Amino acid sequence: MSTKTLLESSLEAFEERRNPKTGWIHQSDHAIALYENALYVLALFRTHRLEAITKAKKRLFQLLSLQVEGNFPPFLHDYPFCYGRENALNILVVLHLIIRDYSQVIDQQLHDHLKQAIERTKELLKEQNPSLLLDVLLDKTTCFDLVPESIDAFNDYLIALSCSKQTVDLNRIAEKWDSNLKVFQGLPSFEKGEPQLTYCDLFMATLFDTTLPRLKNQPSLLLVPLLPKQSFTPISSSESFCHMTDNALLMLWGSAEQIDSLAIDEPECSISKKGDAIFIDLPTTIPEQRGDHYELNIYASRQFLINGVKATCGTIGDTITIPGKYKLQFSASSGDFYLHVSRANRPAEIDKTQFAAYDWRLAIRTVKRIPECQIKLLLTPIIDQSSDKSAPASLVGST
Repeated sequence: MSTKTLLESSLEAFEERRNPKTGWIHQSDHAIALYENALYVLALFRTHRLEAITKAKKRLFQLLSLQVEGNFPPFLHDYPFCYGRENALNILVVLHLIIRDYSQVIDQQLHDHLKQAIERTKELLKEQNPSLLLDVLLDKTTCFDLVPESIDAFNDYLIALSCSKQTVDLNRIAEKWDSNLKVFQGLPSFEKGEPQLTYCDLFMATLFDTTLPRLKNQPSLLLVPLLPKQSFTPISSSESFCHMTDNALLMLWGSAEQIDSLAIDEPECSISKKGDAIFIDLPTTIPEQRGDHYELNIYASRQFLINGVKATCGTIGDTITIPGKYKLQFSASSGDFYLHVSRANRPAEIDKTQFAAYDWRLAIRTVKRIPECQIKLLLTPIIDQSSDKSAPASLVGST
């Protein structure tokens, strides 16, 4: 997918959010976020159209007028109060790209205003904890050799790369993305039961020259203006790979249009894998004997079946299936446990709509056990005899 195509989709998303009366980009609750409006200004500049650039310069002047001692309020209604400095860093990225790429189309007065605003924000952020992105914006010596493991750090890494003049080995970056399922090879946040689309996915779509079927009108479209201006030589798709850490497990399968998943995210547990068997060491501290002792929760995008039928409870010796994909068989080194199936949201779900549940949860409830207790999960693929085509699953994790 070309940057130009993404930019057109981004402008459509901005226009849908733009209030015709105020001219500002509004969120669903009608709040006016300054960062989103700064991104809109950059998107207008990137069209290279006279009418859009004229509009961008007018909006840019209004944004700069809202600066307060180098900082920016998160929302227009917060002015003149600013909370934290994260918004200042985000808007500095936009201002940096505007003055770097479009100073030739900005009149001298606005250029001076923009330059002074950038210097004030840089001065404000000098005392911030160092980061790769901040070092790039402060014109410090930077190194892109270490590619981050977490999705948030990787997004910042790619934005820093867009702001920098340095070049990196794109193949090393490409290894962080599953080009079959079109998701980050890590433990992402989830939105309504599917991996959340982020700046990483937009960047990789241009790198692999591929489409993003799940993009539609996602909020991540507003980040398109931050993409590098230069085009890439498309990189061919790679095979999915498996990775797991000490306390998190995520399995993805399906297609880029419909991603299914199974996840364990228990910070208090220790997880290891040997062949098809996954070993989960429960905490040595046994929960108090009251309430629900759900020490282990497994989440999936499809419903769990107990002994082949829909049920809400079972024993640890029962056979659990995710229809058409996996059979799960549990055993414990000691103790008594029950299984409970219900609708729920995994910890990584960002949609907090009340009463909305996008996943199925298989909870293991402790009846009694000793401190040193291990749960063994034998995870076996269910072979689909009707088709010989099956997308390989990715097993990815994050501490």
